[in-house]
Amino acid sequence: TVRAQIRKRQLKVFVWRWLSMANHDNDNQEIEPAAEKQTDQRWVIRTRGLPYDATPEKVVNFFHDCNIVSDKDGVHIKLTPEGNSSGEAYIELASEEDAKKAFHHHNEHMGHRYVEVFQSNVAEMEWCLNQVNESQQATETSCVVRLRGLPWSATPAEIMKFLHDVDICGAERGIHITLTPDGRSTGEAFVEVASEEQVDKALTHSKENMGKRYVEVFRATKGQMEWAVTQEESKGAGNIGGVVRLRGLPYGCTEEKIIKFFSGLGCF
Repeated sequence: TVRAQIRKRQLKVFVWRWLSMANHDNDNQEIEPAAEKQTDQRWVIRTRGLPYDATPEKVVNFFHDCNIVSDKDGVHIKLTPEGNSSGEAYIELASEEDAKKAFHHHNEHMGHRYVEVFQSNVAEMEWCLNQVNESQQATETSCVVRLRGLPWSATPAEIMKFLHDVDICGAERGIHITLTPDGRSTGEAFVEVASEEQVDKALTHSKENMGKRYVEVFRATKGQMEWAVTQEESKGAGNIGGVVRLRGLPYGCTEEKIIKFFSGLGCF
């Protein structure tokens, strides 16, 4: 189900955040080049605070005195599930000396934003980038539309009738009406459909009437849908953020062990 997929992704994000915090727990302290802690002879740094329009070429120019492996191909800008820049990047440098030079650029400005530079490692970089790739693949292969302007009383059955010629995945289970914190309809819904062709069919119903209101239909992504459903669940549970931080986990800790640790609390 969508909610099960969301929880799985939330767990992956949680573990990624834990890895980041474990490696960067002293971000605000004096920075120490990754070169002194890496043993695989590959030198990786993480940057945070990049302008959202930053390109690999701009990052290379920012680190103008550093030798970056494969030039701009050694810059890996982290993207959101929707394909937008997250403001972070992993950069692989050619040597220990280049890694040390990179830390001299900590808190320097790129455009109107200051860029932070942190130590990282190959394992963290590859794990993070793999998660982003999986998320993007899921988004690219999903077919979702967003409806706006629904009557406040609209039900999944009525939405199915409105999209009568569209193949909706899972029938009513593929329709997700978003709610306000007090449980009322926002007038919007996300609908999972079977194919890109079905997306095009759904779009033909844009600005048709449902009752006395006309409904707009837009293309959407799986990431947008999951974010909306996640917000709905967080509001319904009265939670803020929905994320906790763990410190002092064993080095051999796995996702399964974390789930077992929280078993019985309904966290995932």
